Amino acid sequence: MNYLDILRERFSVRRRAEEKEAFLNFVKEEMEAKGYRAALEEDRLGGKTLLFGNPERAPLVLCAHYDTPSRKLLPDLRFPGNPVLQLLSQLPMLLLLLIPAFLLYLIAWTVIGPRATWVFLLAYVGLLFLQVFGPANPRNDNQSSGLAALLTVMASVPEAYRSRVAFVLFDQGEKSYMGARQYGKAHLQTQYTRLMVELGPVGEGDVLFFLPKRLARKTSSFHGLLEHLKRTEGMTLREGRPEMQMLRSDFSAFQCGCLLMSAKHVRGLGYMVGHLHTPGDTHAEAGQVERIAASLVRAILGERGEDMEKVENVLENAGIDG
Repeated sequence: MNYLDILRERFSVRRRAEEKEAFLNFVKEEMEAKGYRAALEEDRLGGKTLLFGNPERAPLVLCAHYDTPSRKLLPDLRFPGNPVLQLLSQLPMLLLLLIPAFLLYLIAWTVIGPRATWVFLLAYVGLLFLQVFGPANPRNDNQSSGLAALLTVMASVPEAYRSRVAFVLFDQGEKSYMGARQYGKAHLQTQYTRLMVELGPVGEGDVLFFLPKRLARKTSSFHGLLEHLKRTEGMTLREGRPEMQMLRSDFSAFQCGCLLMSAKHVRGLGYMVGHLHTPGDTHAEAGQVERIAASLVRAILGERGEDMEKVENVLENAGIDG
């Protein structure tokens, strides 16, 4: 069984403390059986970051957050390559929250007059609170696809090559990326000198977006990784600057951060990732996750012409189709 299916069937929701703990225990046992050593860091806000390898020395760090979101009234849409549409996509949610708050304000005005302003403010803040801390979203297939890709890469890298990469699993990614931000503050060397690649939603769409921050391009492993991603089977790679595309996530906490995500083309809208944070997030392709993982493994192993057969044997032994 691949890791995407494991996440779907056993850990589809990772929101409460006991759900997160069960998932972290699974990952630790799974990877320690493959020869990894796990380290767990708890930040001052209670978030737990799980690490494998040495992020302060490895030239490449792959990361993803493992917590899942609350159920949103509207999907969290992503429009890589279209910053205007990305910004506008936030307006419907704001308006949807304003309408009930304003209706409560009108009702309260008939009773308490001008003091109804406080009712409006409290109602709006309460609705925003529910968006972050409300009921758990029951399906998170594409949301979890980057995490599945990270676990696939981990399971595939031979022990002799593991000094070349580290893996970080962040908590509280759905709470303003608090886990990554706390980790970045505590590990400045990692933040400023290591290529930190966040694996976002990668389970749907045939266009792969690689969005590095400016300093990321100056790291030693950037160009090798870029060349291997360009050769991902069945996918077209597009580059861009995340700052120019209004996209923020865990990678934003790192000066050498990058976001890797896939998207599909929608006529009239361009490239889009849809259904995130809603029960409609039910589609992610395990084969695509494995092909992207295969490109990352090739980059870690440092594929050269004479090493091609060795690399392909590693992928075949790991059961990766890529």
